Amino acid sequence: MTSKQGWLPTVWCFAFVLLQLCARPEIARAQSPNRTFQPSDLNRFERLGAISLSPDGKLTAFTVIPSKVDAHSIDVQFDEGLLQGNDRGQVWLTDNGLGISREITDGRSSGKGYWQPRWSPDSAHLAMLSIEGAKVRVVVWSKEDRELITLDGDLSLTGSSDDQRFAWLNNRQLAYLTSTKVSNLSFQGAESTATHGWKNSREGRIPTADVLASPPDSALDASGPLESLAIADISTRNISKVAVRAVEGNSTLSVSPDGKSVAVFTTLKAYSSSVRNGEFTDPNAWISELQFITSAGEVKVKKVFVGMQLPGWNESALWSPKGNEVAFHLIRPTVVGSDVEAKWFRCSVLRGECEDMSQHSNASIEDLLWLPDGRPIVYVTNDTNVKDQPRTLHQWLLVADSNHTMNLTQSLNKVPSSLYAVGKSSCMFGVAGDEFWRICPETNQTAKIALPIQGSQWEILPDEVQHGGNLIVAGQSQDGMVLYEIDLSQKQVHRLSMPTGNLVLSSFRRSGDSYVFSSSKNDSLIQSFWVCTVQQSKCTVLREFNAFLTELREAPSEQIYYRSTRGQNLAAWLLLPIDYRSGEKYPTIVKVYPGDNPPERPEGIAGNSFLNLQLFAAHGYAVLVPSMPLPPEGSSTDPYDLMLDGVIPAIDKAIEMGVVDPDRIGLIGHSYGGYGVYSLVSQTKRFKVAAAVAGIADLISEYGTFALRCRYGPNPCGGSDWTVGQGRMGNPPWQDAERYVHNSPLFHADKIETPLMIVQGDFDGSTIEQGEEMFNALLRQNRRAQFVRYWGEEHWPESPSNLEDFWRRIYAWFDEFLRPDTHSK
Repeated sequence: MTSKQGWLPTVWCFAFVLLQLCARPEIARAQSPNRTFQPSDLNRFERLGAISLSPDGKLTAFTVIPSKVDAHSIDVQFDEGLLQGNDRGQVWLTDNGLGISREITDGRSSGKGYWQPRWSPDSAHLAMLSIEGAKVRVVVWSKEDRELITLDGDLSLTGSSDDQRFAWLNNRQLAYLTSTKVSNLSFQGAESTATHGWKNSREGRIPTADVLASPPDSALDASGPLESLAIADISTRNISKVAVRAVEGNSTLSVSPDGKSVAVFTTLKAYSSSVRNGEFTDPNAWISELQFITSAGEVKVKKVFVGMQLPGWNESALWSPKGNEVAFHLIRPTVVGSDVEAKWFRCSVLRGECEDMSQHSNASIEDLLWLPDGRPIVYVTNDTNVKDQPRTLHQWLLVADSNHTMNLTQSLNKVPSSLYAVGKSSCMFGVAGDEFWRICPETNQTAKIALPIQGSQWEILPDEVQHGGNLIVAGQSQDGMVLYEIDLSQKQVHRLSMPTGNLVLSSFRRSGDSYVFSSSKNDSLIQSFWVCTVQQSKCTVLREFNAFLTELREAPSEQIYYRSTRGQNLAAWLLLPIDYRSGEKYPTIVKVYPGDNPPERPEGIAGNSFLNLQLFAAHGYAVLVPSMPLPPEGSSTDPYDLMLDGVIPAIDKAIEMGVVDPDRIGLIGHSYGGYGVYSLVSQTKRFKVAAAVAGIADLISEYGTFALRCRYGPNPCGGSDWTVGQGRMGNPPWQDAERYVHNSPLFHADKIETPLMIVQGDFDGSTIEQGEEMFNALLRQNRRAQFVRYWGEEHWPESPSNLEDFWRRIYAWFDEFLRPDTHSK
C-alpha cells in the first residue's frame, strides 16, 4: 500500500505560527495548578517514541505515541507490556532547518501503527515497523517520491527487541527477520487460534488437536525453520530469504560496520526441565546459535552454544571496526533468581572460530570494547580484601594476545565504568565522577582533561550520538543542564545551545549541523522535543507532551522510619491527602509489595502506572507504602510467615504521627502485592477492606497452569517463579508439598473476614484461575467479596474504558467501608 503527501511549506509555516500563538495562553494558564488528578487523566498520556536523525543532519524522524483517547481511530491493542503503545504510534518528519514537522504515516486513515524509524546511510530512505491487526511488517518511506512501501514478510516481535530485528546494510539493502507463523502478539494470536479452533470443532470436519511435546526441543526440530533473514533491495524490490532455525521471536540481528555481514543470533531451545533446591538440573536447558550471513544471502559461519543464552543482543553484540570480528556475552543461569555465569566470546567471520575471553582474566568481565586497530579491551571487576576490608576493584585490560594482558587503568584511583573510542583516535575517553580522562593503550599513558565547569558530574553521551571525531559530554551548571562538544583534533571545547531550567536529558542525536534532543522536567512525563542548529546556535521546540499535567495538583509525600517486629530498621512512604490539614486523621490505603525494602517513593501525577497512588490522595485518602523485607530471591523460605513484619509496625507509626485513622485502614496490592494482600488478610483483622489485583492465591495450581496466551500457543509457559524467584519455594510441589500449601493463602481462606475485592484479567500470566479459587473459597463461606473480571486484559487494565471502570469500582469499594469524605480529630 502506498500514499503520497506533499511538503506544503506555506501551510506548514502558517500552522506552526498559529500553533505557537494558540499555545501561549494555555501555557500561561498552566502555571497555577487548579484541579485534582482523575482516573481519566491516565488515558491522556502521550509520549515521544524512537528518534532517528538523518546522517546528513537535515531531517529528523520521530515517533509520536498518542494518548489512548486520541488513538480511537487506530486498531490498537492497548498492550503496553509487549509493544509499549507503539501499535498506535505515528512517524513524523522534521525539516531541521525550518524547525517544522509533519506526519508522514497514514495510520489515522488506514488504522495502522508505525514506530522505530531508521534512516538509510545516504538519508534517502526511512525504514520503520508497521502493525495492522496482528501483522507486523517493515515499511520504507522514500524521500524522493514520499511513498510508503510495505515489504513482504511478517515479523514476530517480543517487544523488548523490536529495534534488533531490522537494519540497513547499505544505501539500498535492508535486512530484517521474518516469521513463518502469525506474529504472536499477546492475546490477538491466542484469540485467532481459539476462535478458529472452536469454529472448526463445531463444524466437525477438521481435527482441532494441538499437541505439545516434552521435552519441547524435539518438537522444534520437527517443525523446521520458524524464521528467516530477509534481505530486500529497495531499488529493485527483490527480496531474498535465508532460513533461520529459532524459537519464534527469539532471533536478533546486528550488521557489521562495512555492511557486508549480518550476525544473526537465535535461541534454539529455552526451557528448564527440572529444578532442585533452586538450581537448574539440566545443563543443556538453553541452546543458542550464531550465524554470519553475507549481504548476498550466503551463510558463512554457524556456531552452536550449548547451555548458554543471550541476555540482550542490543547491549552485547559489538563489531570490530573492520567488521571481521564480533564480540558478545552469553549467560548460563546456575542458581535461579540469583547468580548467573557470564562469558564473553570473540568470533571471527573469516576463520569461523570463537574464543572464550574469560581465559584472559581471573576476574569477572563486565564489558568489552574494540580499539580502532581491532584489539579488544575488557572491563573487569575483582572482589578482594585490602587490609582485611572487602573491596571491589575495577580495571580496564588490553588483550594483547592469547597469553598477555595489560592493565590500562592501574594508576587511577577512580576508574571509568565506560570508555569511548572517538573517530580514528587511538585513545579512549571516560568519566569517573568529576574527572575526565584520556587513556591511550599504545603508549599506556593516562591524562586528565580539564573542562570549563569544575566539580560537575560529567557524563559522556553514548557512541551513537557522537559526531565524527568529536566527543559530546553532559554536565550540570547553576543554570541547569549543559552540553559540550570537544573537538579532539583541534583541542577545542564548544558549548552547545540548550534551554535553561531544571531539565533531564531523555535522548540526544547529533548529525551534520543539527542535533535533536528531548528533555523532561524533573524526569517526569512533561516532555519537550527540540531541534537545534550549531552554526545559528538556535533551538526550536518541535513538540510538547503532556502539558496538561501542569494544571493538576500533586499530593506531597514524606518518608518515615520505624522498626519491624523483628527489630530491623525500616523505612516507609506516607502520601498525604491532597487537602491535608494538620491535626486531622484520615482514612488510609496501605499499598503492599513483598520484597520491597525500602519501597520506591510514590510516583507523582506524571507517573503513568495504572495504580498511581496519587489518585487515592486526590480522592481524600492517605496512602502508606511500607517496607516488606524478604530473604534474597533464589533462597528457600516461607514468605507467608514474613508478611506482617514490616507492615503492622509501619501502620502503628503512621497512627502515632496522627495522620492515620486506626479504624479506617484499607489494603491494596498488585501482582506479588496481590499475594501480599491475600496473605495479610488471612493473618490479621487490622484492615476494614482490601483489594487484590492479579494476585496469587494457590502456589500449587499456579506452578502448573498455562497462561491463556500460552494455552493457545506453541510453547508451554508459566509456573517457574514459585520454585525460584519471588516464590522462594526452592523445589517443585511434588518434592515439598507441605511448603507450597503453607505458603498458599488459599489454604488459610477460612481465616479471612476482611471484605475482599479480587481483580483479574483473563489473559494474565498470573492466571485468572487464581482469582477464581480464592473467590470460590470466600463464596462457599458466605464471606463478603467481589470478583471483577476483565475480558481481554492481561496483568492490569489497559484499555481506556476498563482503566476508568477499574478506578470507579475501586473508589466505590473502599468508600463504602472507609468514608473518605469524613475526617476525625
